[in-house]
Amino acid sequence: MHNVKRPRGARGREGILSSARSLVIESGYEALTVEGIAAAAGVGKQTLYRWWPSKGALVADAFLDDPAIPPSFASTAPTGDGVAWVRAQADYFSSAVGTSVTRALTSATAEDESVAIRVHERFTAPILAGIIDWLAITVPDAAAGATERQRAAADMLLGALVFRMLTRSEPLSGDGAEEVLHLVLAGLRTAAAR
Repeated sequence: MHNVKRPRGARGREGILSSARSLVIESGYEALTVEGIAAAAGVGKQTLYRWWPSKGALVADAFLDDPAIPPSFASTAPTGDGVAWVRAQADYFSSAVGTSVTRALTSATAEDESVAIRVHERFTAPILAGIIDWLAITVPDAAAGATERQRAAADMLLGALVFRMLTRSEPLSGDGAEEVLHLVLAGLRTAAAR
C-alpha cells in the first residue's frame, strides 16, 4: 500500500481561502482584491485564477467550505418555540463577522450567476428548508397552498433578519427578531384557521 501524500496544491489552496476569509472580515468585500488575496497568501495572482474564475467564486469557496462560518447556522432550523434561534440569528447578522460574511456572499452572488446558484444550494436553500419544516410542525396546516404560505413565511423571517444588515440601517435586535417571529407565526395561524 502506498502512502498518499497531501498535494502541495491543497495546502496552498487552504492558505488562499484562509487569507480571503481574513481579508473579507477585516476590510469587507468591496476592498478585497485578487492581488491582495494573492499577496496575503504568498502566491501569484495566476495561482488564484487557476483555481477560481473570479473574486466572487473564491470568496464563496472561502466561506461555504469553512464549517465554522457562519457559526449561528450550524443548525439550519429553529427548534422549540424558535425564539432562541431567531435571537441567535439577529446576533449573528448584527456582528462584525456576520455582517462581513453575509455582505460578501451577497456581493459575490450578484456578480456571478454560478456563484449565486452554489450559494443558494449550499447555504440559503438548506436554511429555508429547515425553517419551512419547523413552520410546518409549529403551525400545522393541511389546506391547499399551505406549503406556499410556509415558504412565504420563511422568506419573510429570513428576509427580516438580513434586510437591515444589507441596507446598513440599524441592525434588527433580538427583541425585534422575536417580534417578527411572532408576527409570522400569527399570520400562519390565521391562515390555517380559515
